[in-house]
Amino acid sequence: AAAASLDFGQVDLPGPTGEANTLSLAPRGRVLCLGPDAETLLAQTIQALAAGNAVLAVAPGAPAALSALTSKGLPLAAIDGRPDP
Repeated sequence: AAAASLDFGQVDLPGPTGEANTLSLAPRGRVLCLGPDAETLLAQTIQALAAGNAVLAVAPGAPAALSALTSKGLPLAAIDGRPDP
């Protein structure tokens, strides 16, 4: 529902002196989703995919948490683990 509610068209923003200000959302390419839990990772992944991005998801249990999406042929890679800073 959150991904479906995103407005990807131009949004007019108010300006203090009457100038035209617009906000546009655009895909950014590959996005890293880090969870930290399965529910949050799924929400991040769905929102990133809905915005037109490819996703690299890294979290404990990520392949299992995203198995329903990885079988759909989406631009998604899921890695089980935790990044080591």
